[in-house]
This record gives sequence, C-alpha cells and structure tokens, in this order.
Amino acid sequence: MGKVAVTFKLMPVSVDTDLNAIKDSVKKSVARHKDMQLKIMEEKPVAFGLKSLDILIILPDVSISELEDELTKITGVASVEAGNVTLI
Repeated sequence: MGKVAVTFKLMPVSVDTDLNAIKDSVKKSVARHKDMQLKIMEEKPVAFGLKSLDILIILPDVSISELEDELTKITGVASVEAGNVTLI
C-alpha cells in the first residue's frame, strides 16, 4: 500500500465566509491523522468575489471518502469536491 496525493476544492457557504477559519480547521483536521500531510492550501477566485479553497493532501492509499466527509463537516464549508488523485 502506497501513498496518494489528493486535491480537494472546498467551497464556502458565502462570499462573507471566513476562509482563514476554514484554513485553521483544515490544518487541525489533517493534524489529527499522523499519516497525512497538508502540502498546499490556496485560495482561488471562482466568481463574483467568491473564492474556493484548494488543498493538496498526501495520505495512505485508502478510501478518501472519510476525509472528504470530515472536511464537509467544517463550519462554513458548503461542499467538498475531490479532484485529482495521483499515486506517489
């Protein structure tokens, strides 16, 4: 069993959502898992002032649905979309 790099796009509830609070929650969520590493976290403009939070996480080659569910439960996050999954 190897490791994978997974990108996630987190969409905030609204333009007024505090992305810094979401970033802190993502860091805490990933830190709870000793076998995961947060590599990239950046804001990307979507439309009309709305920004997504795009993250790249390295994790064991297992189902990513648990992590996706955990990220969805973060306050201020409307949706989480897993993007590229690359075997390392």
